[in-house]
Amino acid sequence: MSAVHKHQPSKPLLSAFLLLLAAFAVPVSAEQSEAWQKDPLLSALSAEFALQSGDMAKAAADYERAVEQVTDPEWLERATMISLHANDLPRAGRVAERWLVLQPNDSRALQAVAWVSIAQGEVESATVRLAQLVAADGLDGSRLAVQVLLTSEAKPHAESALDALSAQGSLLSADPAEFSFVPAALALGHVASGLSIAQADLDAHPLSGAAFRWRAQAHYAAGALALAEGDLAKAVELVPDNRDWRMAWAALLSEQDNGKKTLAVLADAPEQDAELYATRISYAAEAEDDKALKRLARELGKRKDEDLPERVLFLGQVAELRERWEEALKWYAQVPAGPGFVDSRMRMAVVYSSDEPDLRRAREQLEQLRVPSVDPNRQVDSWLLETELLANAERRDEAEQVFQAALDEYPNSERLLYARAIGRVDGDDLAGAEADLRRILSFDPNNSQALNALGYTLADRTDRHSEALAFIQRALDLAPDEGAILDSMGWVQYRMGHPEKALEYLKRAHEVANDAEIAAHYGEVLHVTGEVEKAIEVWQEALESDPDDAVLKETMDRLAPQL
Repeated sequence: MSAVHKHQPSKPLLSAFLLLLAAFAVPVSAEQSEAWQKDPLLSALSAEFALQSGDMAKAAADYERAVEQVTDPEWLERATMISLHANDLPRAGRVAERWLVLQPNDSRALQAVAWVSIAQGEVESATVRLAQLVAADGLDGSRLAVQVLLTSEAKPHAESALDALSAQGSLLSADPAEFSFVPAALALGHVASGLSIAQADLDAHPLSGAAFRWRAQAHYAAGALALAEGDLAKAVELVPDNRDWRMAWAALLSEQDNGKKTLAVLADAPEQDAELYATRISYAAEAEDDKALKRLARELGKRKDEDLPERVLFLGQVAELRERWEEALKWYAQVPAGPGFVDSRMRMAVVYSSDEPDLRRAREQLEQLRVPSVDPNRQVDSWLLETELLANAERRDEAEQVFQAALDEYPNSERLLYARAIGRVDGDDLAGAEADLRRILSFDPNNSQALNALGYTLADRTDRHSEALAFIQRALDLAPDEGAILDSMGWVQYRMGHPEKALEYLKRAHEVANDAEIAAHYGEVLHVTGEVEKAIEVWQEALESDPDDAVLKETMDRLAPQL
């Protein structure tokens, strides 16, 4: 039972028994067992023997028998925990109540009694104990109460307990900046309770930025994005130097496609450090806002290297995004040895390959990174970028050579093997792709990405559908909520002639992942099952966000050429 905290023993007696157990772990006869039942010390030792053999039920029974005669808090706590681990709630309740009577101010005892009560559906009793826990031990008591509410056994009754506690004012935060019950309510999926708790906190603390921030989270969970955005704006107004709230506000604005305000919110931060500049550059690039990039260039130009060591790298990124290639190269070349050096040389390679492509110079930049002073992971990054640039230039044979050179250096690099496999699929070398993916699985059999890639490739490009299904099922067992894997399962079901079953998976995949290829598959199965209008709706929505996706375009051209 994870909700009950262990503590350092206050007395040596039990520890001595554990040492005795380690030294004399021998079987106990029935006669000895009967004799030990009359002695609490021997009953405790019998319980420890039972624990060692994995018999939780006997351990719980023996410990309860021991604490019937010995009212030692350490023993009572251990007896309670063992009963809980044995899932013997009635016994755990009896022992925990005795523990609480002996130590009425012990928050751990109170937590155990509350946990047993709510696990048994005794909501009224649990509510009383939880309220006592919150009141008795300040923030620590509140956190212990949350632990109880978040246990899986408490879940069926948690909302009722939350509502009762909220109605009596027990969930009102003394200081929302220190603690709030809102996240617990939302984690349980009880959005209405979260909103109620957040509003009560805000009514009690109308000038607390944290209270506005918690209500924003509740509004967001309820799907009220505009209200959430307003609350975050107020939170930042009250505490302008809170970085996390400002970032959350900007992310919410971006989610609502308000790029200009997103950038303005970040630019207004009192302190502009490397994290903020990187975020602003990213949002400006996403919005394709050249004016914002110009402003960033001017602002960065005024900063000093000693105040912002990343300044030169950022100036290179801004110039690159504005397609000012020579200027970008000039800035990148000035990045000194240090944290940004590898990134600068990799960006130089990209620039050399962008305008009037000069792959020779691009590759020279990347080759300079394959030295002992560069971290092996970054060296792999450089190999991967080189193969990508060559593939984009339709120089697949050279890309294969680079992959082989890289794998000679790092023969078990999963990233290199996986990337080569995907490239080989694109180049119709299915045997080579399969070999690479199976090699990954030979030393990492639970690699869900490799399992999924192999299963999908077999489903999409061969008639080995039963084999594909087995790989995809293994991947899905490892990552049941992964959109790409759900898509693969839907696609293999479709290829095996089960369109209705395919729709179940493809619908889920489409819900969890905004991906054009998933939309293409989902739309295709909708189309062949007669839901043509729905298919067109799915395709057109995906086309707006990713108009160049090859799979989506091929599917639409094949099934709906009139669009």
